[in-house]
Amino acid sequence: PLTHFKPKEIGAGIEKIREMGYTHDYQGKPLESEEQIVELRVQDFVVSKGCIEYLFRTAKFVDDLLEKFYDLKPFYKPKKLEDMIGHLIIGLSPHTSAGVLGRIIGWTNANAGFAHPFYHAGKRRNCLHPDTKIVIMNDRQLKNIKIKDLFLHSNNPGIVVDDFGTVEKKVGGIAVPSLNPNTGKFEIKNIKSVMRTPASEHLIRIKTKSGREFICSSNHLMPVFKNKLKTKRAFEISDNDLLILPEKLNVKDADIKQIDLLKEFLRFDHLKKVVTIKGVKKITRQLILKLGGYKAAAFMLKINKKTLSNYVYRDSIPLNILNELLVLNKKTLKTIPLHCTVGVKRNNVCTPRVINVNKCFLRLIGYYLAEGYCRHGEECYQVCIAATEKEIVNDVKKCIKSVFGCKPIADKHIIVISSRIVYSLFMDVLKLGRGASYKRVPPKFLTLPKHKLRELLKAYFAGDGSVEKNRLHVTCSSVSKELIRDIGLSLLRFGIFYRLRTEKRETGGIVKNFYEKKNVNPIFSQHYISIRSNYARRFYDEIGFSLKRKQNRLKASLLKERGSRIKKKGDLLLDPVKDVDIVKSDAKFLYDIEVDKNHNFLMN
Repeated sequence: PLTHFKPKEIGAGIEKIREMGYTHDYQGKPLESEEQIVELRVQDFVVSKGCIEYLFRTAKFVDDLLEKFYDLKPFYKPKKLEDMIGHLIIGLSPHTSAGVLGRIIGWTNANAGFAHPFYHAGKRRNCLHPDTKIVIMNDRQLKNIKIKDLFLHSNNPGIVVDDFGTVEKKVGGIAVPSLNPNTGKFEIKNIKSVMRTPASEHLIRIKTKSGREFICSSNHLMPVFKNKLKTKRAFEISDNDLLILPEKLNVKDADIKQIDLLKEFLRFDHLKKVVTIKGVKKITRQLILKLGGYKAAAFMLKINKKTLSNYVYRDSIPLNILNELLVLNKKTLKTIPLHCTVGVKRNNVCTPRVINVNKCFLRLIGYYLAEGYCRHGEECYQVCIAATEKEIVNDVKKCIKSVFGCKPIADKHIIVISSRIVYSLFMDVLKLGRGASYKRVPPKFLTLPKHKLRELLKAYFAGDGSVEKNRLHVTCSSVSKELIRDIGLSLLRFGIFYRLRTEKRETGGIVKNFYEKKNVNPIFSQHYISIRSNYARRFYDEIGFSLKRKQNRLKASLLKERGSRIKKKGDLLLDPVKDVDIVKSDAKFLYDIEVDKNHNFLMN
């Protein structure tokens, strides 16, 4: 960075400097000497000697092309290095999407280029707040993740790519929905790299009328619609500018027919020793005999021969021991019969090894996301689902019996599955969230075929959704902002547009009584999805409620249908900007990604 210079330092004479507008020094005195100090103008550039020599040769080459190839007059006509002074250049930082115009006013013998701090700032990256959520496709899974986490979880080593300390990491095998500006359609494009750069002191927060918002650097480029698709920097965006949303997100289905509990539980060290397998006596005995008998096998397993014998006699063997037997015999889990059952030590309750991902299973997941929670004590592991409507209670019981083959306990308005296996499936494998604040839709479920995803959504809305009386308006809410994002992403696959809002509220009911005993009254953020008019009709046609009472109310409200207030252009929705604010940065770093070809991606 450079703010002041002396004419003698940059290889330009007094007359040339004056021609470029430098008529006075920094004290306001007329410029008469090469020793006077002059304030550098914001877009003027002092290049290195090597750079101006390179530009000199380039200018001569361009003139030759103009004259000999295109039959045009030469443009630059340089005869000496000084002739390059006054010409325009464009400055770029790596991976920025727009250049900054500059003017050559001289050169230096230093192996560096000097420009005003504002010029360098203008070339800085277009970056986003670390908590910005981006939609990614990875291993056939659709995920909402923080852009910061994409950088932190990348295994590739980062390299510093500019003088500001920006670090770039290459990314492979991850794609994002990206808008093709030529066709106006969203496509799936690969991420090439992710970058982290020091944050500026102030950022810009933009909110739209549909309730979406994001925070970014002032130079971040956004696609906007004004008669046609164009881009604007964040600081140029104003109220009622139209930002772009996809009406529908088209992704390839990735069906999951079954979940193999043995395969999944083997990924967790804390489960391998407590999970037991039953119905494998015959194959276990065969594996032992192939190793030379009980004594030889026990020695290899580093356990007591009697202990191994008891496992076979009781037909109940720990998962870690069974897996070691398979490894020693150079076998895989495919050797183990699919009809075996899974349990835990000192417990006779068993669950099928293979869980079918069918309508019953997905409705059960939907009910859990709406009104479920998990809890455990020393020897007690429970999955609980709250339900007051008899129809839902009966459906939950039916699903539990069908999926897990067990009968739940119904206590007042709580349905309880008392099973370490089911608890571990919900908490460890699917990561559904222990309580309301931590609920998430499993990423692998977001790309299920729509006829399956529908079952999860219709059960979720039966529990947490509602229909406004005498209005075609469907809503759902959760204290988990991440769950609302996942539900929204699921709706997007059906072409259902939704609005977002967040409210602060006090606790109520049983929860209020719980906190009053602790002499506290916390304030919670409640996050809402709102589906209106013709998109509520599409919800009725494509998804609906598993609860007949709510479905009938929605059906009766269809007569209230009216056109959507959000504007459309082809497959794109145009979301008006509501507020643009300058905010003080609370982040140390900002982040951005480079996307192949289209150079944009879907966020928040």
